[in-house]
Amino acid sequence: MSSNLDLVTSVATQLMEATASSAAQVSEQVLAKLVEQLDVDVCFLRHNDHQAGLSRVVAEWPPRPHRADPDPLAVANFSSANPVFAMCESLKQPTVMEAKLPYYGYLRPTQEARVISSPSVAVAPLLSGGLTTGLLGFGKFRSKEWKPDEISMLEAIASLFAQLQARIAAEDKLRYLADHDDLTGLRNRRALV
Repeated sequence: MSSNLDLVTSVATQLMEATASSAAQVSEQVLAKLVEQLDVDVCFLRHNDHQAGLSRVVAEWPPRPHRADPDPLAVANFSSANPVFAMCESLKQPTVMEAKLPYYGYLRPTQEARVISSPSVAVAPLLSGGLTTGLLGFGKFRSKEWKPDEISMLEAIASLFAQLQARIAAEDKLRYLADHDDLTGLRNRRALV
């Protein structure tokens, strides 16, 4: 239990130091640590755009060496997404399932059939004010039993990612308001000077 607390504390420390310009890199470093500590094969962080009805990859670990162009995982529309990614829209509780994740590019095609057998997926929503703002997901190419304390830890870490997301959005809004008129949205005198 204390190792889980140590991991959450370590993640919190890393995410507190992140800025808007370093958030993606720091998030990837955190995901790398989570993959190692939780003995999973892949980890991903997605953010939602509810106005556009889609979810975007923010960070993932490990980096996919065989990424297709265009990347089929980069953007997922809620209406037509893989069931795991479709949960991004409104998931409120951590969920564990045996599901087929689209492992595009993580494995060579010849390895895929013999390595992936009943993959296990655990996802935790990023929540902000009752709205699901994203998803933190973990995949194991073979079956994995997720313990209750691990699920609680994933929920705590997802909460930390949601706080980072909200902080960066607030900082971006303040920067915008410093240079734009609040009523018209036009650049203000300060921006022109």
